[in-house]
Amino acid sequence: MWLLSAVVVLLAIIVWLPEPGDELTAYVLFPLFGIVAFSLMWTHYIGGALRRYLGLDKDVLRTQFMVTSYIVLFCILVHPALLEFQLYLDGLGLPLQSLPAVYTEASERLAILAGATALICFLFYELHRFFRDKSWWTYVEWANVAAMLLILWHGFTLGGELKTDWFQTLWVFYGLSFVAAVIYSEYHKRRYDHGNELIT
Repeated sequence: MWLLSAVVVLLAIIVWLPEPGDELTAYVLFPLFGIVAFSLMWTHYIGGALRRYLGLDKDVLRTQFMVTSYIVLFCILVHPALLEFQLYLDGLGLPLQSLPAVYTEASERLAILAGATALICFLFYELHRFFRDKSWWTYVEWANVAAMLLILWHGFTLGGELKTDWFQTLWVFYGLSFVAAVIYSEYHKRRYDHGNELIT
């Protein structure tokens, strides 16, 4: 899982790399954090499904999950913050003013809303260390599954990197394998471990 995490981050960097001579502005930099965040979150779900399939103890992935979760948290905060800060510096105002001014099409605005909704879900998940044993925590788990799907669409709608054919194919693979991992983990959870966590 450490190797898989490194590979998906490397692929994110490769598809993001600016053209030689391009200025490294916040507009250029902010997409990288979004791609890295989603890619690492994808490894959490894939790792959870593989762990169940191989019959491994939960502690096997604990360190990888913890370390990459901190990286994800950093990335999901920096991703929108860089964009919104640069838009503010460019005189377009605060997010409620600047984002509608930049993203004018209905599909783009819906994708922004999807991203904001997903961010709230991801941030709420950070409370798992306090509430994961509660019976209602399963709703938070499923909210995060929905958030992952929202980010898939968010990326397809707004991500310039997804105009690259090989990464577009990879993004589709991420989506399909994510859905498969969630279905398998839910099946395993109901049949064997009766836990309330889909990810680890």
